[in-house]
Amino acid sequence: MAIPASGIFDSSQIRNELNKSGVFTSADARVLSGKSGTFSTADLRGKSLMSVTHASLNVQTHYVERYGDVSVQVAAPVITGGISPYTYYWRFISPDGCYFNSLTVARPYISKYAGLNGGTINCSTEVTVTDSNGATASAIANHVIKYQTYALPPGGGGIEP
Repeated sequence: MAIPASGIFDSSQIRNELNKSGVFTSADARVLSGKSGTFSTADLRGKSLMSVTHASLNVQTHYVERYGDVSVQVAAPVITGGISPYTYYWRFISPDGCYFNSLTVARPYISKYAGLNGGTINCSTEVTVTDSNGATASAIANHVIKYQTYALPPGGGGIEP
């Protein structure tokens, strides 16, 4: 966390978390504390203004060779606040048979074995982003990926549905 959960912290750490180069006011610190009225330094412990959003995928038609893998890259999370560099951890909340090509990159691929026929993938993912100070923020997105399979005819001519 940018503001330590325990131990000593000073105004420079609060200023960094608020992204203020000069003087910050008690109203600024109140936003960080999450309190609308009176607050104390204890209310600032472990707080961060870092946030992350994660866009959903809505793919209408993705073509994949029969018995291949459907593989679609997710958009990079949008991070507000925090201090780079960032690290990423991805997980499935509802996998629907999917897997990631990597759990620790900004833009992993969601993949699933396609089989013979087309279909629809409905899965939910969560990304947790950690900044260089240890502050974390998470976001969840639902994805719908419709895919159609195709076969290459003998000799590799055109595509057969």
